[in-house]
Amino acid sequence: MATATANLKEVLAELTKKPGVIAACVASRDGFVIEGLTSEEEFDMDALGAFTSSALIGWETFGTDASAGGPQMLLVEFESGPIAVSPAGDAVLVVMGNRLCNLGRLRIEAARAREAVAACL
Repeated sequence: MATATANLKEVLAELTKKPGVIAACVASRDGFVIEGLTSEEEFDMDALGAFTSSALIGWETFGTDASAGGPQMLLVEFESGPIAVSPAGDAVLVVMGNRLCNLGRLRIEAARAREAVAACL
């Protein structure tokens, strides 16, 4: 399990090196952060994990009820930057960018990392 955690940290470290990415974390489906990295000094990683996993579960429920299937990714744009949230195996991958972060690039990088994260768990 130590190797999986080390590999997970490496995946997140690669994400946070991308231009405009300020945080990346993997949370359990119940919102507890498994691993997370950020370039911000004062950042509440626990809140990020809790809120985003809850949002993903809500949209999964909607997808089931609407016979639309499960969401592949949630993209939300805030004044301060975008957040990409996606299922990664039995966990949730969250990637957060700043105002200068390219939304398309964030989406592509999160989609690529999703499989790597799932393989680490």
